[in-house]
Amino acid sequence: MEQSGATIAAAGARLPGKARVSPYRPSMPSPRKLSLIVVAVGLAALLVGIAIDASGHARRMAGSNLVNLQPLQVATLPPGSRLCQPWTVPADTAALRYRVYTSSPTRPALIAEIVSGGRVVSSGTLAAGPRRDEVNVPLARISRTLPVAQVCVTNRGPGTVSFGGAPTPGYQAATVGGKPQKGLVRIEFMRQGEESWWALLPTLTHRFGLGKSHWLGGWTLPFAALLVVAAAALTVRTLLREESA
Repeated sequence: MEQSGATIAAAGARLPGKARVSPYRPSMPSPRKLSLIVVAVGLAALLVGIAIDASGHARRMAGSNLVNLQPLQVATLPPGSRLCQPWTVPADTAALRYRVYTSSPTRPALIAEIVSGGRVVSSGTLAAGPRRDEVNVPLARISRTLPVAQVCVTNRGPGTVSFGGAPTPGYQAATVGGKPQKGLVRIEFMRQGEESWWALLPTLTHRFGLGKSHWLGGWTLPFAALLVVAAAALTVRTLLREESA
C-alpha cells in the first residue's frame, strides 16, 4: 500500500496543470545596482564617442572676427579694388575664409594681405577658378597673434565679387578704396592643413586658461577635468557604500 501511494503521488506530480517548484531562484540586482550599471555603460559609450569624434581630421579655425554671417552681400569688390577691415589676427592663421558671391561662372583671383605696423606681414594668392560659395585664400603662416591689424583682400579679376557678412553702421563697416560698404565682412582665420582635436589640445588648453583663469593659466582645463572625474568617482563610491550598508 505504501508503494502504491508513492506511485500515485509521483504520477500526480506529473499530471497536467501541476507546476513543479524549482529550488533555484536566480538573484536579481537591486534597482540601485542596475542604475549604476546603466550609468557606467552610458559614460563608457560617451567617452568612446568623444574619442572617435576628436580623432577626425578636418580644416580647423584659429578664430574668426565674430561677425554673424547673414545671407547678405555687404561689400562689393570690382576688379583691381582692395577691401580692408581691422581685426585681431590670431596666431597660426594660414588662410582667410570668405563667403563670396559672383554672377560669373568663374571666380576671380584674390590676393589676401595682413597689414600690421604699417607693413604687410603676410600675403597669399588664390588663383581664379570655378565659382564656389566659400573660398580659402592662403597666407604665409602667422606665428604670433597680431592684436592690431588690417585684413585686406584684392580682386585681381576677371569679374566682380561680393562678400557676405552682417550690416553695420558706416563707421564700422569694411572699406573698399576708403569708401565704407554696407557692413562687416565675415572672416574666418584658418589653420594650416587638416588636424584632429587631439592635435589642437595644447592650443585649446592654453586658450581655455586665458579665458577662464589667470592664476592657473594653462593648467585650468586639466584641473577642471580632474575635478569632474573626482566628483564622478566620489558619487559612484558613495552609492556603492550605501548599497553594501
